[in-house]
Amino acid sequence: MNLPEDHMDELFRKAGEMYPLKTDGADWDKVMSRLQEVKSDNESALAPAGARTSRRWWWLMLLIVPFAWICTRYTTHTTTSTPPSKATAVASKPAQHAASTESTPSTAPAQTVATPSATTPSATPPPATLRRPHAFGMDDVVANGRAGRRTAENDRADGNASAFDNGSAQPQPPTDVVAFDAASLALTPGGPDVAATHGNTDIDKNPDDLARPAHQEAKKTVKYTPTNGLYAGIVAGPDLSNVKWQQITNPGYTAGVVLGYRFNRRLSAETGLYWAHKAYYTDGEYFDKKKADIPAGWNVNSMNGTCGMFEIPVNLRWDFAYLKNGSFYAVAGLSSYMMKKEAYKYEASSGSSYWPENASYSNSGNNFLSIMNLSVGYSLHWGKVGDVRIEPYFKIPLKGVGIGSLPITSTGIYLGITHSFR
Repeated sequence: MNLPEDHMDELFRKAGEMYPLKTDGADWDKVMSRLQEVKSDNESALAPAGARTSRRWWWLMLLIVPFAWICTRYTTHTTTSTPPSKATAVASKPAQHAASTESTPSTAPAQTVATPSATTPSATPPPATLRRPHAFGMDDVVANGRAGRRTAENDRADGNASAFDNGSAQPQPPTDVVAFDAASLALTPGGPDVAATHGNTDIDKNPDDLARPAHQEAKKTVKYTPTNGLYAGIVAGPDLSNVKWQQITNPGYTAGVVLGYRFNRRLSAETGLYWAHKAYYTDGEYFDKKKADIPAGWNVNSMNGTCGMFEIPVNLRWDFAYLKNGSFYAVAGLSSYMMKKEAYKYEASSGSSYWPENASYSNSGNNFLSIMNLSVGYSLHWGKVGDVRIEPYFKIPLKGVGIGSLPITSTGIYLGITHSFR
């Protein structure tokens, strides 16, 4: 039927009256059951991938355990089932081998090897090299004996089977067994002395040394070891001196003898007697005129001086680094100066007058423990000749020395040779 568009509500009203809905409990239960089925299907289809992956990993772990057990089982069996040598088999059961030998007449003497039978194939593995046991004990020797016994019994069974196949009435003894005296392989606390039998000269060597190739042998550097006790020698060298770090004029020198005693590899004590000649320049303000017999009205403007004196050092030496043929060392101590001769050329003034003057002094005084000695050096061992030393030094004044009480600082280098006495 045809209805205008504004009468659609009338259409729905009539449809509801003519076709009533069934809303009892049976229809509602049917709808709910269908919804539950759809929901369970969706959940199974949308299961998280992480859960499935986790289950796969658990199954894989369970498979790894028996696989590892199988690998360990067969690896251990392969390692421990290595057939021992014939000598080990004979040593483990000498009585049985002797009985087998007596059952069949033989003209071969002891200590010889019988020729294998033509009908019996040789299935015995090649003999293993016997070595004195280092890291294993009696349990390993007994285990090897048992394995050797099984190998010998198998070989004997093979030989007997071949003999019966050929129609022989009596079983044949094994033909590939070496006959020796069982007493020669008697076990000792250190194991059998196989080196004497096989000529193995590597038994007593360190296993690490045997495993290392010859071209990779570690090169051991033997360091020089000095001789303890008394030693003596001579030293000499140039000397540069100054007063209060003023200008340096002419170089001087030092030469003398040194006497020392070595207590141990590190510590030594040294003394000696040196003759030192020093040259220096100074302003007049650092020169003390009280003992120089210079008139009080005179002013000393500048001065060039030289001096000759004996030096007596008292030092301790410490060898801190050793090399193949020598050592590096450090020295510290004190020196005493015994002044013998001083000579000065100076410029004097009084008022507006200036003039040069000369002065010399003899035995002007002794200055005990007035200089601190610091030095480092290298000592080279030169065979039976002795030790050659090269020693740069530095001398610091603790108080003034000489007629004018000048603080003289010196530096230089000692070159010398010493010889040890025992």
